[in-house]
Amino acid sequence: EGLRGSGLDWIAVCPSGLTDAPASGSIQTALGKRAPEWTISREDLARFVLDQTVSDAFLRQAVGISN
Repeated sequence: EGLRGSGLDWIAVCPSGLTDAPASGSIQTALGKRAPEWTISREDLARFVLDQTVSDAFLRQAVGISN
C-alpha cells in the first residue's frame, strides 16, 4: 500500500546537494525526480517545506527541488 495508497495528504520533497548559502528565493521544481547535480540552500529548502503546509500545489506527489 505505502504512502501513495494511504489516503493521507502528503508531499515527498526530494532536495539534493544541500548548501549553507543564503536563501536565493529562486526554487526550481521537477515532479517525480531528483537530479544529483542540483543544489539548494538549507534556507530555501526550509521555506519551500513551510510554504507547502498551506498549499496543495504538490499534494500527493514527489517533487525534486533546487535553486
